[in-house]
Amino acid sequence: MTRRSFVFIRARNQKEGTMAEVQAQAYEYVVRGTGYFPFDMLRHDKAWPKSEIEIASINPYGGQARQVKLIGLREPTEARWQSFGWKIVEFDRTSITVKTMPKVRARR
Repeated sequence: MTRRSFVFIRARNQKEGTMAEVQAQAYEYVVRGTGYFPFDMLRHDKAWPKSEIEIASINPYGGQARQVKLIGLREPTEARWQSFGWKIVEFDRTSITVKTMPKVRARR
């Protein structure tokens, strides 16, 4: 059985039971490649397609080269993308707004 840990970002002065929004570091990048898209890289880099249009770009098109715009919470690992035959062609640091979980009091 694997053990998973989750990180929750809490805003200062967040009232109990309310959602709060905080800024988080993120990375926007474009990968280019052919063949099957390395879906495991999304998990590895904590990334997702930047828009719905990008989801269609993930599907293989008979070996044609294609680009996919992604956004993630980890800086992309260029060597690992290259090991799957994909290359990072654009990269930018940015920030995103994250909604945090409400505070919950522990029962005693």
